[in-house]
Amino acid sequence: MRFDDRVAKVAASQDNLVALADVRRIGGSKDKANARVGRKQWQRPQRGVYLHGAAPPTWMQAVRAAILYVLGAVASHRTAGFLLGLDVEPVGVELTMTQADRSAPKGVHVYRSRRGLTGVRRVGGIPVTSVERTLIDLAAVLGLEPLERAVESALLRRKTTEERIYVALVREGGRGVRGSKKLWLLMHDRPRGRPARNVFEIRTTHLLRAGGLTGFVRNYPVVVDGEAFEIDNAFVDEMLAVETDGAAFHSTRTQRDKDARRQSKLETAGWTFRRVPYVETIVGREQLISDIRSLLRNR
Repeated sequence: MRFDDRVAKVAASQDNLVALADVRRIGGSKDKANARVGRKQWQRPQRGVYLHGAAPPTWMQAVRAAILYVLGAVASHRTAGFLLGLDVEPVGVELTMTQADRSAPKGVHVYRSRRGLTGVRRVGGIPVTSVERTLIDLAAVLGLEPLERAVESALLRRKTTEERIYVALVREGGRGVRGSKKLWLLMHDRPRGRPARNVFEIRTTHLLRAGGLTGFVRNYPVVVDGEAFEIDNAFVDEMLAVETDGAAFHSTRTQRDKDARRQSKLETAGWTFRRVPYVETIVGREQLISDIRSLLRNR
């Protein structure tokens, strides 16, 4: 097999990337690789890492190139969150490494860890921090709402559990670990019930708490005549349902008809509803809280 064919075979399993070690292992050399860079057949996204082909590198290729440059480093923070399927927007490429003497990859944000790296997993062959370690790291770089979105998506998609997050906080989130206190408080303040399904549900939770309304259960399951429903925010003893009406899930005629039928069945079973349109979480918050308090008193 020709050298270029052997390179292409290796690159195909690594997002079209090869390290200099790969080149040497299949009979090439640094000069041979650099000659192909000079002829525009390959690119060099990191020193000692080559992109097979002339197309602009993708974000995933940038992540893998950085990992190939620093053997032993792992994708972390927002990069890990995105790769793990959490509700996180990646910002460039973020890695964590323990090799204090190794220079950082070009254009990559590197975190150096004194805690070591345990529970590393692989996503598409790329080493990433565990879901729980990733959430601790995210708490150090995200604001409260995006952090809560990451946590709720991890729980909703069954990437982890509350228990495993608490265990990780005990083991890895001790004194001096950035973000651990924020994540402790967020976990402590989560309402009872199931994980939030979207940002609107998270904001409604914050709004209810800010108004001094506690004791509700989020995404509370109810069965009526053998049919299963979920109530977004349920004050169970008072049988009051506070429902979020976000445009993404309640705007079409079919969705509205489904909502009306569901509400009718639950009202027949004794539930009272207060629907919350998105605009009311921005303008009219005081009236919303007043309405819910009044309904709770009447119930």
